[in-house]
Amino acid sequence: MVTEGGAYTGMGATALYLTGFYSCLPYKWPHYRYDGYRVYTNTAPTSALRGFGAPQAYFAGESMIDMLAEDMKMDPLELRRKNAVTPNYEVPGQAYIQSCGLRECYDAIESYIKERGKLPRNRAIGIGNYAFMSGGIFNWFNTPYAFSAAMVKINIDGKVDLFTGACDTGQGSDTTLAMICAEELGVRLEDIRLHAEDTDLGPADLGSWGSRETLMNGNAVKMAAADAKRQLLEFAYAKMKPNVVYDLDIKDHKIYMVDRPERYISYFEIVQDAIRGKEGQTIIGRGHYTPHRKGMVSPAWGFGVQAVEVDVDPETGKVKLIEIVTAHDCGQVINPVAVIGQVEGATMLAAGGAFCEDQPMDQGKILNPSIGDYKVLRSVDMPKTVGIEVDTYEPEGPFGAKEAGEGLTSPTAGAMANAVYNAVGVRIKDLPITPEKVLMALKEKEKGKKK
Repeated sequence: MVTEGGAYTGMGATALYLTGFYSCLPYKWPHYRYDGYRVYTNTAPTSALRGFGAPQAYFAGESMIDMLAEDMKMDPLELRRKNAVTPNYEVPGQAYIQSCGLRECYDAIESYIKERGKLPRNRAIGIGNYAFMSGGIFNWFNTPYAFSAAMVKINIDGKVDLFTGACDTGQGSDTTLAMICAEELGVRLEDIRLHAEDTDLGPADLGSWGSRETLMNGNAVKMAAADAKRQLLEFAYAKMKPNVVYDLDIKDHKIYMVDRPERYISYFEIVQDAIRGKEGQTIIGRGHYTPHRKGMVSPAWGFGVQAVEVDVDPETGKVKLIEIVTAHDCGQVINPVAVIGQVEGATMLAAGGAFCEDQPMDQGKILNPSIGDYKVLRSVDMPKTVGIEVDTYEPEGPFGAKEAGEGLTSPTAGAMANAVYNAVGVRIKDLPITPEKVLMALKEKEKGKKK
């Protein structure tokens, strides 16, 4: 692969590597080789965007899978199903997949396609699927391995301060991390006070990229909360003095014996007594997470299958998006509202890139440099968007969770190109899929028939 890199390297070399890596998933390729070259050119520099190398890989890859299926006279969904990766699959030295819900995703999309039944003329459904890292472990710091860290402080009023270096850029990680802390510690969400993105107060962090927050920072937060909880329960056990060894737990502001829940003591009372017993020092828990399998691209992987329904006007080449349905495996869902937001946001971004967004250049100058000239999808352009969460459990993730953000941008362009082909029989091989390109392809198709 040769890419036009612009005037500077930026993050482009990493994106180029990942484009090659994503091309070897989500299928079991027995043999695979990739050579990538990033060329300096006298054009605007480029850098990272949500998806970071995956949409490019899957646009080409998913288009080719449909082309192969047609040559083999095989159902494209069945071809994908037969070759999809499964749990405990390993790409040597690159990825080890512990949890994978692709088969369930295929089943969900197959059911959706059957429910839609026979569609009108020039309307069709295309599919695409993806795998995406959950906790990218590239390391910019001078440490042996990637990491995330967190600190939990229980105050004398029972409120909990959570300190994290995670940066919420709109994906909802602030709420998700607070939920993980509350669940592990056994307190209520309203008891948590979050302190994020503050380098004076919080621990160091590698950044909000590579779909790291839920898995990497989530694990660090869970470990910090567990550390604080352990200290509190040790003090509670000493005060309750049971005659028999009982496990203790915390719920609804009560510290209780697991096998005798009627025996409990107030959470607030224990917190106050513990802090007084420590000469006023608050209870502090610390967490530090680094992936267990070193040298891999990511500790876990999210998966998904997407169906895009389009209606194509053969007279104008205009493509109308009707519905986009995504069945995706993000492990155990911690924050359902955030996951819905991620599905809808990713769909809008990916559909825009596939449908209309472009930055043409002339002599190195961008021809549409303003928002007024740069075409994005409007609300009236957006199709109906549906997300189907497939239930799996990721052993490496906090409470079994993994990414539900960047990966969702990956399959849309390929699925849309496949849908256009299924609708009117022309294959668009470069993005965006504009009416001009579709109309030109239709005219070329007619010329071929006449010959």
